[in-house]
Amino acid sequence: WIYILSFIGFLLHSIRQLRNFQTEEMETKTMGDFSAFIEGLPEQKGTIFAEENVKAAIEKATDQRVVGVSIAWDYQKDAELVEDTLARQVREKEPIITSPRSIERAEEEPKERSQFREKLEAFELSLFHDDISAKEGTDPTAEITEALKNMTSSSNAVVVFETEHMRDTAVELSSKQGGIPFEGAQLTLENLECEADTIYWRNFGNTTFWLQVWRIVKGMGYIFLALTMWTMVFYLPYAYSVYTFNYDNGQQPGIVYSLAFTIVVVIGNAIMYEVCSRIADSVQFKFKDPRESLYMILYTIACTLNILLDFALTFVITYKVAKGLDFRTFHGVPIEHVGQEGRFEVYAMQRLLGQNAFMYAFPSTYLVPFLIEPFATIYLPYKLGQIIVRCHPEIQGQEAEDYLACIPMDMGRYADIILNIILGVVILFFPGGYNHTLFFALAFSHIWIYLFDHVKVLRGIKACDFASMEVDWWSQVMLIPCCGTLLACLVFKANTGEYGYYLQGNWLFVACCAAFFGHFAVHLALLTYVVPLFGQKHEEFSDLANMTYADLNQQEPDSWFSTNPIHCLRSQFIYKHEPPCGFYFLGKEYLLQVNENIGCFYEPETSQTPPNSDDNMDLEQMKAHFTRFSARFTTLRAS
Repeated sequence: WIYILSFIGFLLHSIRQLRNFQTEEMETKTMGDFSAFIEGLPEQKGTIFAEENVKAAIEKATDQRVVGVSIAWDYQKDAELVEDTLARQVREKEPIITSPRSIERAEEEPKERSQFREKLEAFELSLFHDDISAKEGTDPTAEITEALKNMTSSSNAVVVFETEHMRDTAVELSSKQGGIPFEGAQLTLENLECEADTIYWRNFGNTTFWLQVWRIVKGMGYIFLALTMWTMVFYLPYAYSVYTFNYDNGQQPGIVYSLAFTIVVVIGNAIMYEVCSRIADSVQFKFKDPRESLYMILYTIACTLNILLDFALTFVITYKVAKGLDFRTFHGVPIEHVGQEGRFEVYAMQRLLGQNAFMYAFPSTYLVPFLIEPFATIYLPYKLGQIIVRCHPEIQGQEAEDYLACIPMDMGRYADIILNIILGVVILFFPGGYNHTLFFALAFSHIWIYLFDHVKVLRGIKACDFASMEVDWWSQVMLIPCCGTLLACLVFKANTGEYGYYLQGNWLFVACCAAFFGHFAVHLALLTYVVPLFGQKHEEFSDLANMTYADLNQQEPDSWFSTNPIHCLRSQFIYKHEPPCGFYFLGKEYLLQVNENIGCFYEPETSQTPPNSDDNMDLEQMKAHFTRFSARFTTLRAS
């Protein structure tokens, strides 16, 4: 029943997730609804008005109104210059609000500092502060203009239409005609399954599919290298201490060994977390959702390898322990006289392996990492950021806010949950003494995880946007081995002769593998072909049908133009628009300016705009303002 209900539950979960996503998609208009992805764009030089040329060609071929075109330029070699230019611009524009204490400190006579202290501060600034000021003797405007002119485009771009209907008409026409003619090439238009803030513009132009495959293969090598390092540096010393423990007269390792094991498991998971994140970044995906999907899959695989390695070494240690304690089979045969194939089925070995699986799961994996996470990812980075910003007045504005911001949300939580489920399934291979305790612990841990993530998303992180079902679909694929392992466990447990079969030796292993892979094939087929049949019929709401791109952009600042750094810089230095298209920094929407001629319609509300830095509020007024605020806060806390 556990297997059957789990199988049905997984399929119902997949159907529910699909219908929820479709409902959200029908009830919401996003930037992706007005845009199409261009492929096959011939190489464009930075010296020409390439965006206008592509726009004119698409309007002529489709007879649909185009708001603009955002080309993906290859700017890997100039990435640092581009980022410094944009950061310098936002620092020049944003107002710096300074507290009275900072003003007082600035007006104080500078204290004499030792040479060591000056060197220490210079070293700290080199670590924490990005000096983006223009180099002496250089013209930053001329430098970035020259870099923009020397750039070439990739073969991709995004075209934005005035309405969704116009986009659909253009895409359909492109499909029927085999593309849109442009400079001797055929531009193909496809609907986008991403949003403007989930595209990695920097990764266009310097990667291919096979290059990404090669990077993933190299990444698997790094995972095995990290696994080897964890084994040699952390796990083997623990395993050796347990292996050489004196088990005579029934002695067993104490609580210190349990704590050490918990620390080893937490460190192993943390290492894999960081390694898999860096591998996913190194693949250089063009969109965010594939990157998060790969990260989730790699993290799940890496932690599963940790578990398998632990179980393999634990089997050897458990045999040593059972032999030291003179364990015997039901028939009185000493365990050292049992064959290699039959040792796993001996009750004494089963009990010790089950105990180790329970220790690995709880609290080492289920609870301890998630109790540490609020401190490791929110509180400690925030306090460290406070110290860095307070001690270095050179760090201001956007840079200071980045130090105080919460670590962004990623999709590693999918992998955390799947790993917990894997450990919950593995425990079923062993005697049932740990089952109820483990699953109650699993439920309690997931309640804590849900509450923590709920608070983190609503109160901690700046924002998160995952534009498609890709990550969720792959998480459903990663659930298939969990359900397949349940069936393999059922085959293993039923191997007593009472169910019509009794397999010995390697044949039992073969039967379990056959059950696992058979379930995998059936489950994957149902997920791919049957679950979509239960989706909802697309019905657009009447109040959204007539919405235009301009209407949406007035509400949403992150457009295909404002998130493309090269498009914004070309608007300013090549096209010389007045005002130019501003680059979108999260939390700095008030710096964007309206220019309807180039597709920039967002205008922040007056209440969102911070006070202008030119408002010279004297020191006494600022002191009074902060005193009133402090008094209100103290009264509120007391009540």
